[in-house]
Amino acid sequence: MIGFPKPEKRSTVNGRNKRAEASRIQTIRALCVVRDGVCRVGKDTFITQFGGCWGFSEWAHFGAYKRARTRGQAPLDRHTTAGSLMLCQVHHGDYDAGLIFITATDPEKGCDGALSYRMGAR
Repeated sequence: MIGFPKPEKRSTVNGRNKRAEASRIQTIRALCVVRDGVCRVGKDTFITQFGGCWGFSEWAHFGAYKRARTRGQAPLDRHTTAGSLMLCQVHHGDYDAGLIFITATDPEKGCDGALSYRMGAR
């Protein structure tokens, strides 16, 4: 009878992967907070144009880096400062609902460069 080594438990592998990703998330989020403050929309635009900032600051994924599109990728590819920005609860909800459109003026730099904003249909 040929013996095969027993594979690692799934919980062990998943735990290791989550710890590695958590470290990357913590680093990238801290860099985004320094760059954006509480809300990038409120920092870059006139508050009256897109409504006032309200609520906690939230980490948002930008464009092609949205969570559903990057699932399964390595943490170094999935979480970057170019693909992340900080938004208040109101502007994050509006961005996810398609009420605010955020585009990078330089696609190579993403959120690390200048961003432009426009209102969607309400």
